[in-house]
Amino acid sequence: MSVEQPILNPAAGSLKSSLTGDCNPINVKGTYKSGTNVGDTNYVEVQVNVTKIGSYTIASDTTNGYSFKGTGNFTSLGLATVRLQASGKPIAAGLDDFTVMFDTSFCFFEVTVVPGANSGTPATFTLQGAPNACGSFVPNGNYVVNTALNSTNTVTVGVNVTQVGSYNITTGTVNGYSFSGSGVFTATGQQTVVLNGTGTPTAAGNNNFTVTAGSSTCTFPVTVTATAPANATFTFAGAPNACGSFVPQGTYTVNTPLGATNTVTVGVNVTVAGAYTITTNTVNGMTFAKSGTFTNTGAQTVVLNGSGTPTTAGAANFTVSSGTIPTFSFTITVTGGSTANTDYFPLTANSWWSYDDPGTPGDTLKRFNNATTTHNALTYRVFDELDMSGSSVWEYHYRRSGNDYFEFSYVDDYSVMTFDGVVEGDILFLKEGLTNNATWLSAEFSGTESGTAKKLRYKFTCVDANGTATINGKSFTNVYKIKMEPEVSTSGGPFTPEGIVWDIFYAKGIGMIYTKGTFGPSTLEYKIRNWQVL
Repeated sequence: MSVEQPILNPAAGSLKSSLTGDCNPINVKGTYKSGTNVGDTNYVEVQVNVTKIGSYTIASDTTNGYSFKGTGNFTSLGLATVRLQASGKPIAAGLDDFTVMFDTSFCFFEVTVVPGANSGTPATFTLQGAPNACGSFVPNGNYVVNTALNSTNTVTVGVNVTQVGSYNITTGTVNGYSFSGSGVFTATGQQTVVLNGTGTPTAAGNNNFTVTAGSSTCTFPVTVTATAPANATFTFAGAPNACGSFVPQGTYTVNTPLGATNTVTVGVNVTVAGAYTITTNTVNGMTFAKSGTFTNTGAQTVVLNGSGTPTTAGAANFTVSSGTIPTFSFTITVTGGSTANTDYFPLTANSWWSYDDPGTPGDTLKRFNNATTTHNALTYRVFDELDMSGSSVWEYHYRRSGNDYFEFSYVDDYSVMTFDGVVEGDILFLKEGLTNNATWLSAEFSGTESGTAKKLRYKFTCVDANGTATINGKSFTNVYKIKMEPEVSTSGGPFTPEGIVWDIFYAKGIGMIYTKGTFGPSTLEYKIRNWQVL
């Protein structure tokens, strides 16, 4: 076990990057082969704008079995080039995306891995509980003489992975059937593998299967019945008012896949032996289930096996059912990580979005939420719009009040008409909790155009409250599709549409992903390229 010492006199600064978040410049050196350890010739070079001298550690995340890291001391301010040495072994050929971090900054780069002579290098792992406590082997499904195994006939097994790589776990054939599973472990630690059953049992009775992984060996039993069991009759212990027999086991952490230790034990009272299936709904990316056969009656326990990966911290409330048995509930608490942003227009500091620049084909604009300002004693987030050179070209000021989002701007920015003088105000441009065809109006803004009294307002319509969209090759769900139309009143007359129409898409947890303005034959489009919502 090693303990890293704290960094003394840490340096400060930021990684150089493009508007799309890519490390710029980035210098990737060496050849990367699947199944082959990286060496001294495998590294990347990044540039850092040093604002405080001192010691530094700049590192990437681990992807496909390898990563990059550099340490040292900055002795002067300004631009510095840092070499990040590669370590590890690429598992599979392909294109790998890395995020490199320093101080509060980050940027992205890609590395191409080519097929190597050692492609498919096997992982190193052991079976959980071997050799004396192999309880991590959990058979699922029913096994009946002369009935071919199907997708419900599986065995879940826990493993401890010490070296990533490919795996192939198989049993021998016993009584006409066997189990196997193969794939690639991309991370170390405790994990679960599902072995799929094949074949047809030929005789009733108990069958023992043996699995070997490295120096570990486990044996697990499977029972074959002469005929398909009838459905069991049972109730959950504590019915109908007390569900205390549901006992979750294991720890649950954001972005950590559930393993063999993530189970829920439930008490049941069996009145008629037979087949059973108990399942929960899927909540926060997780579900629990177990199927099998009760061979006797009375009070018993069933262990529901967890699967999936939680994405959000907090309480997850599950309901469990089986046939006509009344539904019961239990709660699991997920810890760690941060709650994902679910706003349709996130206003979190330091979030950014990049879009195609409609004025310069091939270039992009970046909107960076980097400051606050006030208007009429109200606080707004400042979205600084930068061009490809990094120069600020515009500012947008946004705030949220309850479920409503406002932009403080020149109110005629989105209209054809132009007031004679500067007219500023809040435009209510978006709401949370929209439904299909919901409409609302902005405030009315008064002024003159060429000396004629006029009023301007904006009409909004939610064309689709749960849409999908594909923008620049990226697919989005949970999209609000909004139509925005400026309307003008002249000399106290009725409001009439100007003819310009804005179609604006907002994706949940991301923000604005698409804008198109149409006025006669003229159009103006903004399409999202990349983003980072914090």
